[in-house]
Amino acid sequence: MSSLFLITALFLHLATTVAGQTASLSKPGCQEKCGNVVVPYPFGINTNCSADISFTIICNETFNPPRPFIMVQVGFEEVVDISLATKTVTVMQSISPLNCSSDRKLQQLAQPMVTSYATFSNVYNRLVVVGCQNVVSLLPSYGECNPICGESSICNGINCCQNIIPPRQREIEFFYRNPQADTNAALSCGYVFMTDQRWLLNEYANHTNLHNLSSSISFQSDLRAPLVLEWEFEISNPKTRPGVQCDDIDLPYVLLGGENMSSTVCSCRHGYQGNPYLSCEDIDECKSSSLNDCPTATTCVNRPGSFTCQLPANDSEPRMKPVIIAVSCGLGGLVLLGGALVSSNVARKRIEANLSNLQTCDEETEPAMSIAVYDSLYTSETTSLSTTTDSSEFPFLSRS
Repeated sequence: MSSLFLITALFLHLATTVAGQTASLSKPGCQEKCGNVVVPYPFGINTNCSADISFTIICNETFNPPRPFIMVQVGFEEVVDISLATKTVTVMQSISPLNCSSDRKLQQLAQPMVTSYATFSNVYNRLVVVGCQNVVSLLPSYGECNPICGESSICNGINCCQNIIPPRQREIEFFYRNPQADTNAALSCGYVFMTDQRWLLNEYANHTNLHNLSSSISFQSDLRAPLVLEWEFEISNPKTRPGVQCDDIDLPYVLLGGENMSSTVCSCRHGYQGNPYLSCEDIDECKSSSLNDCPTATTCVNRPGSFTCQLPANDSEPRMKPVIIAVSCGLGGLVLLGGALVSSNVARKRIEANLSNLQTCDEETEPAMSIAVYDSLYTSETTSLSTTTDSSEFPFLSRS
């Protein structure tokens, strides 16, 4: 599931931000941001901008910058991120200390939002146990977390341990006990909570009071940590919507009550931008040279989801003439060069044949004639070849 989230996130980022062009992710006429948080549909600031009341965001402008809040089971929780690509919403949850108990007790961590569309994300969240000697067994059979005593600035098993959680749960159940717990149940022995594992890597070290819970002074009543929830929202007839692409997650997830659920993640296809839960708009690649690779002599023509590079009218014939002339000149040069080489070889062979005939002549009876014949042949052939021949190469023709 994490790989699907990553791929979809990449395509959605490219689809919503292209060469500085950003498509609105909220309903037309609605406020898109609250402070630094983008609020995309199906979420919306105020009820007329969201899919329904469970997706409604309240923008509290008494903060600077303003902060978005969403209704939960008790009051409101601050929203720090809403993602279309991963279908997640991240809220800042309040964390309460865990009461000590030497007996094995069944406890729950419930999904805080009032709606049923949200479930805990097992891709991002981890169950965290802070405080040594605490033994937490996650159900159903998802292992045991039991940190040892000591001090550490990272959650690596010393005073803090973490465990994966079952996928797509609305409620997490676990058994808890502390064999060294005092009989006074009012005392706190640590914390058990779910949080984004990125918080553990980047922020846990800053909470020095969690590194060694040696006394009740170390416990915070106002501790907060981010929690990532996966949300569901269906698109009616996605195949009929231009540019919209929806991918089903193949493996269904079994919820705590035995209910099966599957998830569909939608995005805008390549060449489109926008919010797939509203509409995907075609990107006009011809508006910017950075979006198309058309040569300067061509015209960019935008198409739905793509573009083409078109030659000007009647431009193909003039472009062919220089090519034909160049090819013809090249072939003519090759023909002339080949003819010269053939003529040279023929002349050389005629000289060699005549010289061979001269050798058979009787030098004593007809020396003058042999010399005359050679002079005649030599002069005529070498004149045509523009070369000279040294008579020393033919000692049998020497006049001396």
